[in-house]
Amino acid sequence: MERQAELLVRGAPAGQRVISTIDPPLKYRFSVRHIVDLACVEQCFDYGNYEPATAQFRVRASPGNSFVVNQVNDSLAIDEGKCVVPARALPLFELYECGPPWTKLCIRPLESGAPVRTVLNGK
Repeated sequence: MERQAELLVRGAPAGQRVISTIDPPLKYRFSVRHIVDLACVEQCFDYGNYEPATAQFRVRASPGNSFVVNQVNDSLAIDEGKCVVPARALPLFELYECGPPWTKLCIRPLESGAPVRTVLNGK
């Protein structure tokens, strides 16, 4: 999955914002939360990354920045698929599961006003 994510984000223009809406099966032992973080190194920005918004890490998010959300609630809404894409976030790409199997990943550009997680495998 990590290799797929890396190849997919490399297909998007450099410097873009990407969110991840990957849901592992229940009771899955490993976290998939940081797959997009790793894939984006030197290529893109994980727009929904919770770390800058918490102000508990070295990287911080200032209000109005164009790289990542600056509110933890916004990050949680992206993770939970309860986010509607704001125009100010565009261009924005979604890395999502498009299997079967659940480990198959795809990427797509999002549009303003579109809800995330609209293409997930039966979810």
